[in-house]
Amino acid sequence: MGSMKPAPLLSVFLALVAGVAAGYFWGAAEKGDGSKTHGGLVPALTHSTGTNAPPRLGTRDEAANSFGEWLQRIVVLSPAALEETLRRTRRDFVLGDAGSILKQQLLLHFLATVDSGRALRVAREFDFRGDGSATSLVLSAMAAHDPRAAAALVTGGNGLSPEPHAALSARGVAAAWARQDATAAQQWARTLPEGLRLDAWSAIASVMAASDPAGAAVFTLEMPAGPARMHSCAAVAEVWARTAPSEALTWVSSLPAEERHTASPAALKSFAETDPVAAAAWLLRQPPPEHLPQNTAALMGGWARSDPAAAAQWVAGLSVGPVQTEAMQHLLYQWSASAPEEASTWLRAQPESPARDEAVAMLSLQVSATDPEAAAVWASTISDPARRSAELHRSLAGWLRKDDAAARQWMQEAGVSIP
Repeated sequence: MGSMKPAPLLSVFLALVAGVAAGYFWGAAEKGDGSKTHGGLVPALTHSTGTNAPPRLGTRDEAANSFGEWLQRIVVLSPAALEETLRRTRRDFVLGDAGSILKQQLLLHFLATVDSGRALRVAREFDFRGDGSATSLVLSAMAAHDPRAAAALVTGGNGLSPEPHAALSARGVAAAWARQDATAAQQWARTLPEGLRLDAWSAIASVMAASDPAGAAVFTLEMPAGPARMHSCAAVAEVWARTAPSEALTWVSSLPAEERHTASPAALKSFAETDPVAAAAWLLRQPPPEHLPQNTAALMGGWARSDPAAAAQWVAGLSVGPVQTEAMQHLLYQWSASAPEEASTWLRAQPESPARDEAVAMLSLQVSATDPEAAAVWASTISDPARRSAELHRSLAGWLRKDDAAARQWMQEAGVSIP
């Protein structure tokens, strides 16, 4: 395999943390004396690059092995050694080194699982972004083992001083607590002051949505109306619709208008990922006021990526109207990015209609910067005279600025003029 560029390498690091490191976070075993052990949680990996040698850019397997070996070295360290390694990693940090930031976060999390007091002192001494994220990371790790103690630190309970960035920490603690005991986490959230309550509430609802979406739906609607409740309704709807789209959409339909207008596209997006035909049928059954542009965009977004030919067949069969117009635009936007020739061939074959005119105008605008001639040619096929004139004027004005001679030659051959 060839060498990897830095951006793909970062994705390898993130994927590895999502798998290997996440297994550590939630699977640390306890010895008989109550202490933590991390041995055996990271699989044995080979092909070491050397303890002191900087990792080179290589294949995906090489990147995974190098990072895995680093994990093996740190998970057996004592709290004092973890702190020293964290300080050294932070001291050697170079701006823009995302891998180093990831390592700092992992080191701090590991430290929090074995010595939360030490981890809190270190986190408060320096913060990754100056916004309390380091302390929040520690409190989230604490909450996985002792949520009440972590919660007290957030709010200043038990005579403690509250965290200055309590809202961020409240989200992390609430999410970690909800994974263990959603009922207890809900009770805690209800007692929080208003400035923290909504953050914790949203985090709990998002966690509950995966295991108890109906309960999460009820809990979400206890929140006062506003952006936080709208966001939570959308999060619950999106997760719920992955496994039970009919139930999720029935709930969405019962919501007040503001929540419904954010939750319905979220649910429809998930529904379309698993059964776009059924999701499309649901959309068409809705009364005209519910044919929201965001619903059509949610449906077409995934469908146009996974099966553009099937999505195009559905769009072509729609009745002339707003839904067809919006759907065709979203279809062409996605399809032309992945298979421009196929998308162009399909669009050229469509009969004249307002939907086709809008899609052509969008496509003309989309290619105008890179292919002004194509933009002008597309604009010239718009059937509505006024819209055709406006789009030709726009596309040609840009082309004339970029290449006056070529643009004027095309205009002469095509018999086109602009004021």
